[in-house]
Amino acid sequence: MRYFGCSRMKRHRTLSSSDSSDESPSTSFTSGSMYRSKSKIQNEHKKSSEIFRKDLISAMKISDSHHVNPDSYYLFTDTWKEEWEKGVQVPDSLDTVPQPSLRIVAEKVKEVLFTRPRKYIRHSNSETTEPGYINITELAASLCRYDLDDMDIYWLQGLNEDLAEMGCGPVDENLMEKTIEVLERHCHENMNHAIKTEEGLGIEYDEDVICDVCRSPESEEGNDMVFCDKCNVCVHQACYGILKVPEGSWLCRSCVLGIQPQCLLCPKKGGAMKTTKTGTKWAHVSCALWIPEVSIGCPERMEPITKISHIPPSRWALVCNLCKLKTGACIQCSVKSCITAFHVTCAFEHSLEMKTILDEEDEVKFRSYCVKHSQNREKPGEAEYPLHRATEQSQAKSEKIGLRAQKLRELEEEFYTLVSVEDVATELGLPTLMVDFIYNYWTLKRKSNFNKPLLPPKEDEENGLVQPRETSINTRMRMFMHLRQDLERVRNLCYMIGRREKMKLSHNKIQEEIFSLQVQLLNQEMAAVDCPMTMSSIKIECILPGNCQLGESPIWEEASNSLLFVDIPAKKVCRWDSLSQQVQQVTVDAPVSSVAFRQSGGYVATIGTKFCALNWEDQSAIVLATVDKDKKNNRFNDGKVDPAGRYFAGTMAEETAPAVLERHQGSLYSLFPDHHVEKYFDQVDISNGLDWSLDHKIFYYIDSLSYSVDAFDYDLPTGKISNRRSVYKLEKEEQIPDGMCIDAEGKLWVACYNGGRVIRLDPETGKKLQTVKLPVDKTTSCCFGGKDYSEMYVTCARDGIDPEGLLRQPEGGGIFKITGLGVKGIPPYPYAG
Repeated sequence: MRYFGCSRMKRHRTLSSSDSSDESPSTSFTSGSMYRSKSKIQNEHKKSSEIFRKDLISAMKISDSHHVNPDSYYLFTDTWKEEWEKGVQVPDSLDTVPQPSLRIVAEKVKEVLFTRPRKYIRHSNSETTEPGYINITELAASLCRYDLDDMDIYWLQGLNEDLAEMGCGPVDENLMEKTIEVLERHCHENMNHAIKTEEGLGIEYDEDVICDVCRSPESEEGNDMVFCDKCNVCVHQACYGILKVPEGSWLCRSCVLGIQPQCLLCPKKGGAMKTTKTGTKWAHVSCALWIPEVSIGCPERMEPITKISHIPPSRWALVCNLCKLKTGACIQCSVKSCITAFHVTCAFEHSLEMKTILDEEDEVKFRSYCVKHSQNREKPGEAEYPLHRATEQSQAKSEKIGLRAQKLRELEEEFYTLVSVEDVATELGLPTLMVDFIYNYWTLKRKSNFNKPLLPPKEDEENGLVQPRETSINTRMRMFMHLRQDLERVRNLCYMIGRREKMKLSHNKIQEEIFSLQVQLLNQEMAAVDCPMTMSSIKIECILPGNCQLGESPIWEEASNSLLFVDIPAKKVCRWDSLSQQVQQVTVDAPVSSVAFRQSGGYVATIGTKFCALNWEDQSAIVLATVDKDKKNNRFNDGKVDPAGRYFAGTMAEETAPAVLERHQGSLYSLFPDHHVEKYFDQVDISNGLDWSLDHKIFYYIDSLSYSVDAFDYDLPTGKISNRRSVYKLEKEEQIPDGMCIDAEGKLWVACYNGGRVIRLDPETGKKLQTVKLPVDKTTSCCFGGKDYSEMYVTCARDGIDPEGLLRQPEGGGIFKITGLGVKGIPPYPYAG
């Protein structure tokens, strides 16, 4: 309910019984005599608390829907009650409350006030119209900016003792603070004068100087060029977000903090840089402007640099064509047919053509061109040695900056020579001896502070040196909101981690109990029968008879208890459910030779000559990379993911008949998580089985027509291979080596095409340990699976078997399960891209 006063009606104030007690005014729209008579009558029959007329309040009442200007009414709140309801803070332990301490700084002389009648007093300046007005700015300027610390007070006590012995008066704390302030001011003024007048210390204005951000040498009114007094970088006001050109010295953001940070987006250090939202990472303003995904939070202040996380991995993976470094994020040539990449700062350093244009909608478009397409590279006389000339210019500039920095450092080290004790004593009206004592102490203390000033910068200097304060309450509230959200995330994360660790602990205890029981059973079995595993304990079972033309790449999916494999000529990826015994399949548009898991969900496969991402739900395949574009008759064959998440696969020529093809046409490739492909070697006949040792230091590989299992030294962080050698040569009856896997003991299992068997090898000794024969000849690949990876699954081929052979081996092209091997396998690795 809202109330307001009616200004058109005349108010009459009359006295009542309440006036004498509460001093509360009463209002009436009738005559005064009439009101007084009514008050007397009411006062006779009613209590004193009921003498107020309620009809006047009702007359002032308006509807809630009526619009009232905020200036027309008052909002009354009981702030004392609100604060009381919040509760009262009481010290928990009164003994811990520190006791107040005081000391006499200086004895204040009692002043005798001279009083004279007001009419005899005259002022030379006009008094303020507001009585009691105090100019806080002038009062603050008159106060001393230096405060003594404990060391100063201790030294001052010793000085006063020495002065007392010398017969001199003591120095109070206020006087010492004032003296140190004057010393600092004289030092600051004389140092600025020396920087402006002495040769080599001032800013050397080069005719060819350009803005470090926009690379333009021109300036205009309101957008002057400003030089950093430390690193000599030159920027426009608008380009670096300088709202006001500071008087005196100016330092860029990095020089204020005294650091030379590394740019996130290029390999260069120094220059016009700003921080990201975190305040700990830096980037060049020019890099932030030219890289399309990066943005700047406040265009007026040109900070902070945001959206660096929006840069795609493909841009981070680019290699600069100028500096040959894969650091930061590069941009590319604006010519559509050109994909040359280069850093923004490298392009500026090599004088490439970088320009901005306005399109039809008045939007700024950035255009950058490589060395080949830059117009300024085509001018005669400039295309011969541009890199050498740019290097000489940068060296000359760095030498000039280094010489100035050295002179400034020397000037800062000899700061005490810039102050005259006599001038300070004259200004303060103090004895020279007393000022000389304080001068020597000030010199020592400033040297202990690494020659840095003892006084904080003034407000106008702060605006030029320190990052601007947030003036908007909304910005601060938004920052606190983000901080609260981050703290809430941390709390939730800590809770979930604690819960996970408790579950892991209970799970480990259960596993430990299970392990103990299993050890007991094994001990009982070993005690009962002390004999090695024999072929009689091995069981071979065909789980899918005659299913594949050319089955390959079996892989066990533990989450769904399923076996994945491919049928290369049928262009199918199949999934057999071990629980329901059902087979699902996805058909693609080219021969599919291998399949693997993807860490982000779904699968990856090699289809034709392409690495693809396979979505089982909508049966779609997305191309990630393509190889052997110049060999139309090639296709991928076997593939597998390494422990670091890279997808290895090799190519071969299309077969005219099983194992009959054009030789030396294949290569071995690897698809990295950022989708770039690396080629290891070529001249491969039929790229086939591949796997890695348990310590990830050896890579095993099979080129089928070499009839050998080879090994390479393997560097897991980089994926590099080297030192190729043979660990096993197949015998005649074993025929052609095909797919391969490794067990938990580090031994290799190789499927022998046309040999109808799977052999177990020791790669360290090069000896065959075991042979498992199958009822079919064309075994193609193998893998471990099952609940604890104790079962082996073997794929076979049906193509190439004549009708007589099919009668002899009707299960050709089927999928076989082998149990009782006495060893277990390891889970497959997922692709990390």
